[in-house]
Amino acid sequence: MAAMKRTLSGVLLFVMAMATGAGITDPAENGPFPAFRTTVSIPGTQGATLSTDLYYPGDAAGLTKEAGRCPVIVLAHGFSQSKANHANQGFHLATRGYIVLIPNSNAASDHSRFGDDLIKCIDWIEARNDDPGSVLHNRARVNRTGVSGHSAGGLSAILAASRDKRIRAVSVMDPVDNSGLGVAALPEIAAPVAITYSEPSSCNANGSALTLYNAAVGPKRGIKIVGANHSDPQDPVSFTSRLICGSANSARQALYRRYMCGWFEFY
Repeated sequence: MAAMKRTLSGVLLFVMAMATGAGITDPAENGPFPAFRTTVSIPGTQGATLSTDLYYPGDAAGLTKEAGRCPVIVLAHGFSQSKANHANQGFHLATRGYIVLIPNSNAASDHSRFGDDLIKCIDWIEARNDDPGSVLHNRARVNRTGVSGHSAGGLSAILAASRDKRIRAVSVMDPVDNSGLGVAALPEIAAPVAITYSEPSSCNANGSALTLYNAAVGPKRGIKIVGANHSDPQDPVSFTSRLICGSANSARQALYRRYMCGWFEFY
């Protein structure tokens, strides 16, 4: 019961603010806007091209006028996973007034390089915002950029935030550290950091998210979703993750949406 009370108090905190200004709603629920997805090519590190899903409030003709200028979120998938495993989160965030970039990684296990690729995505959205020929022209609030990510993608998001001060908020999902990279990077992050995590298992390095949370020095929030596994931050979950880490649960997926999105809306 005490754990449930702590979770409910967190819910009350995060429903206090909405980036869209459309009213107080549960951040796990869809917002008032239609959502559109297209795939773009973004120049990445080492001459590679990032196949990136771009989500925004609107349709094929462009962003809906009612959304105004939209904050930006770059979201990183986990190791051996893909942008497809966060499609529902991309659509969800777009309905709530965000421009969302979810790139496929070319970096494999190079978490540092993937972090730099996330920064390349920020460079790209800034250039589109300045381009009169782009549907994104003057529609991105580039001074309100956040990063998210799952598993190793959460680690890459942390590394990106430690290197780029344009990132104003971090909200990662069951991040997994590697060789202490995240622990070393977190003290360099001045932006507020939220870490939402699952039960310890072999899939998340026996709960390294808590170690990462303890290393954060700025405004921070940590929430463990009781009973969650490492697959729950994916939506839809991949076959590989389901096979190795367990099946995702829609109620737990909704909690991950709530706490990931709610942190961005609070800030």
